[in-house]
Amino acid sequence: MTPQEAQETIDAWYAARTEVKDWQELTIRQAHKTGYTKTLLGRQRHLPGIWGGWYTRGHSERAAINTPIQGGAADIVVMAMLKVAKSKVLGDLGWEMVLQVTSPPLVASLKYNVFMNGCRWSSN
Repeated sequence: MTPQEAQETIDAWYAARTEVKDWQELTIRQAHKTGYTKTLLGRQRHLPGIWGGWYTRGHSERAAINTPIQGGAADIVVMAMLKVAKSKVLGDLGWEMVLQVTSPPLVASLKYNVFMNGCRWSSN
């Protein structure tokens, strides 16, 4: 794929999803104004490079639109892990959180000798 073809593909993608481009531009403008961006649950990522030269500014602008997405996903996973850890029903059934790597938590029931990773079940 040539650079021109790649740009045409990107342009066509955004043309079909104007709300994404609008959100990205709004998020970048807010980051320029405040110096930070936020996740779904309000965690802030400070972006001091947003006011820097073209290289640091570009990196900070990409982080400004990436943080709400990846950080929001992380917020959701943390909320799920807290619910699993606090669940009396799961505890009574012998389930406990044993591991969390990237997104899906791994929970296990040693009582029933079953592991669950996200929605995939496996039995030992």
